[in-house]
Amino acid sequence: MRTSIWLLLPCATAALSIAGCSKGVSFCGTKAVVDESSQSAVTIDFGGSAGVAYDPACIRVKPGTAVTFSGNFAIHPLAGGDSPPTVDTSSPIKETKGGSSATFTLKKAGTYNYFCEAHHATNHMEGTIVVQ
Repeated sequence: MRTSIWLLLPCATAALSIAGCSKGVSFCGTKAVVDESSQSAVTIDFGGSAGVAYDPACIRVKPGTAVTFSGNFAIHPLAGGDSPPTVDTSSPIKETKGGSSATFTLKKAGTYNYFCEAHHATNHMEGTIVVQ
């Protein structure tokens, strides 16, 4: 059972305490942050009925959680990065432009933004993983 919590911007003043929040801002905005901290593996689907959404877009997990993105990366190339959406090669969420599944194990506490390189500007196809 998923529990939604709210994350306000910036993360330094969030209703949810975010350990290791070095970036200061998440892509969640008014989106609910789904508490997945009891899971060792989580899947974020994308494409959806409208074709341009992550589900769930914003999650909270424990360090060591394996997060799998599932969808068509040729249509929705994934990248980890920050606002404005800029690819961060040091992010544990690596740029992925092909295939239909990619798993990243998030070992360190922090706030990790990700986005679709093709649809972040027009459809705000982006999200945040809070590891704490």
